[in-house]
Amino acid sequence: MKTILILEDNEERIAAFRKAVAALGREYEVKVWRDAHSMRKECEACFANAVLISLDHDLNPAPGVSEDPGTGLNVAECLAEYRPVCPVVIHSTNSDRSWSMHNELRFADWPVEKVGPIGSDWIEKLWLPKARELLARSQNTWVARLPPDHEVRMQRALLSLDGLSIGDALGEMFCYRPEDALVRLRQNDLPSGPWFHTDDTEMAISLVATLRCHGYVDGDALSRKFARRFERDPDRGYGKMTRIQLR
Repeated sequence: MKTILILEDNEERIAAFRKAVAALGREYEVKVWRDAHSMRKECEACFANAVLISLDHDLNPAPGVSEDPGTGLNVAECLAEYRPVCPVVIHSTNSDRSWSMHNELRFADWPVEKVGPIGSDWIEKLWLPKARELLARSQNTWVARLPPDHEVRMQRALLSLDGLSIGDALGEMFCYRPEDALVRLRQNDLPSGPWFHTDDTEMAISLVATLRCHGYVDGDALSRKFARRFERDPDRGYGKMTRIQLR
């Protein structure tokens, strides 16, 4: 089966999406998430059969649920950590955030387009033709090359990242009074938190994220992650040449 992944919290829209996907043919099925956190956790398992992804931005909690459902931007940021899998349609009335989602995905080379939810029948009149167009010209490009011991290796990588980040932050907190560091450590007199980590941890996070998504160090994916994390938080002590390169 070919799967269309959808982030949408409105029941009427979900019903309309199901009807639209049914109109595409029997070989298509739909997988719907009503909150961003669940989609972030589960979408990778659907990549092998995904042919289209459609994302709303503004989400409301389900009845009886108090947890923040997140936003479509959270999912777009998650998808951007991976190599492109299939086209993405952004179907949100939130124009500003739609462009933020668009840029996240475009920067990571995902084919992405927007559909404005205008009118009561926009899913049939606007979204469905766009879906047909994208499906006709694009194919699934997901290639999973994860080693058989991937989970064990990732546990080790995350443990290493924990140690690196703690050591990095502890060293940063002591760097302005290094003459006091040894005595304070012996006395277990640690700085009060939160501790500030540096570019070393930021770049290590990108490295581990690349390993998690690809199973190996993909140079293009790693460089994109370096650039994206620098763009979001440039004040982590990056050296001059690194700042020039990342910009």
